[in-house]
Amino acid sequence: MLDIQNQFVRLKVFAPLTDAFGLRYSQGEWVFKNYPIKIGKKQKEILTNGEWTILSPTLVPKERRGKTDWYLHLPIEKNVSVLPIEKQKKENPNLTTLSVDMGLKHIAVITVRSGGKIVFVKFFRCEKIEAHRLRHLQKIFKKQKKSGKAIKGQRSNKRLWEHIGEMNDAHAHLVSTRI
Repeated sequence: MLDIQNQFVRLKVFAPLTDAFGLRYSQGEWVFKNYPIKIGKKQKEILTNGEWTILSPTLVPKERRGKTDWYLHLPIEKNVSVLPIEKQKKENPNLTTLSVDMGLKHIAVITVRSGGKIVFVKFFRCEKIEAHRLRHLQKIFKKQKKSGKAIKGQRSNKRLWEHIGEMNDAHAHLVSTRI
């Protein structure tokens, strides 16, 4: 149940013997607890709008620098009726479309067509991030080569892999925002 006014969410959680506030529970007890959440203006508008359906929330951990932060993912959906592109083109011959292609040489290519002609093309290149990623992967390769066989069950060069993952996420968000 989502309480938008007070910005708290009530979740059923498995309680330990004693929680952080000193409250005692019997072992193996499931209890409802209220947790504070942050809701932005746009999200609040979407949640109060009757067109959207709130789906089942998921609690997702994200570990950064040895600390685990927990995020509540609240998926929402909206039914939209769209005509097939062929029918749209018949109804409007000057229909403007935007296409995005993910590639190997370029991270993304945008093409805008209007009236059957290409009016705009934009290539998103990622040479800087590719060079940066390559340097880190070379460091990992050299360290693994020196140390020999990796220890089973442990991930070597964990901080470098985390950095590469965060860098990839940041660049993907940057490109999607620009698109």
